[in-house]
Amino acid sequence: MSQENVHPQGAATRPNAETGGSFSRLFPEVGFAHPAPAPGTARVRVAVALRPDEEQALRQALERYFHRPLELEIIVDPSILGGVRVRVGDTVIDGSLRGKLDALRRHLRVQSRVMLAQGEDFAQVEGDGDA
Repeated sequence: MSQENVHPQGAATRPNAETGGSFSRLFPEVGFAHPAPAPGTARVRVAVALRPDEEQALRQALERYFHRPLELEIIVDPSILGGVRVRVGDTVIDGSLRGKLDALRRHLRVQSRVMLAQGEDFAQVEGDGDA
């Protein structure tokens, strides 16, 4: 699972004197639509409901990772397609299929821009693959 730190909810809603608005209003794609989970709470998004043994195993793994007891707030969200996305405080661990596909999309966009900027011929590149 990849890990990234995101801004806490408070930073997203505090008005900024320079911009005259809130961070979340100016940058809605960042995704601060929901308040941060309470301390000791892990907000867990899964594509399908977890069995009790899976929930217990996930809780134990997260408690070992974060070095503290956690309550799980499990949200079934089919849009993540598979895997799990966990938020504890301002730490997000995105092991979801949706997250991986989004990262791949960003990578391919960057690479295509680099190739275009370098004048690469896509017709030549097309025949170089293993597919």
